[in-house]
Amino acid sequence: SSATIRLRTLQRLKPKMQRDNALEQTMLAEARVSAPIAQAHAQATHVLQAKGCGTENAKAIVDHLIDAELCGVGSHGIMRALQYADGEAQHLVANVVPNVTSGFSATVDVDGAGGIGILAMNAATDAGIDAARKHGVAALAVRINSAVAGACCAGRP
Repeated sequence: SSATIRLRTLQRLKPKMQRDNALEQTMLAEARVSAPIAQAHAQATHVLQAKGCGTENAKAIVDHLIDAELCGVGSHGIMRALQYADGEAQHLVANVVPNVTSGFSATVDVDGAGGIGILAMNAATDAGIDAARKHGVAALAVRINSAVAGACCAGRP
């Protein structure tokens, strides 16, 4: 049997609480549905790809969102894929590569380049690990220059 994930459903806000865009007119409900993790991952990846996000970026983002969901942080979980794809989030560049600068020292500078912050944090984590292995310690400066760096519990090995 495949592993499942319990996702919170979305519900419409009452008319007096509604906002400008469709996603902001919803909120997480207490009701939950079960779905196979692989299916939730594939569908969220497809949503991001349909909005111009490359396959590798989409998978990295959805990996993080699924992990946040499994850690119990649904507010930063899979429902964020809809937010990223929503028209309100057009300021987010879907298919960006963060700019990582590291010199001959233990410092690493990462510019998120206007993309989804999860990608910048992933790049910072990888570069920081490399710098720490090389120098015994690392200092990271991360300029997200984007939005939503993800849930802190959602981790990378």
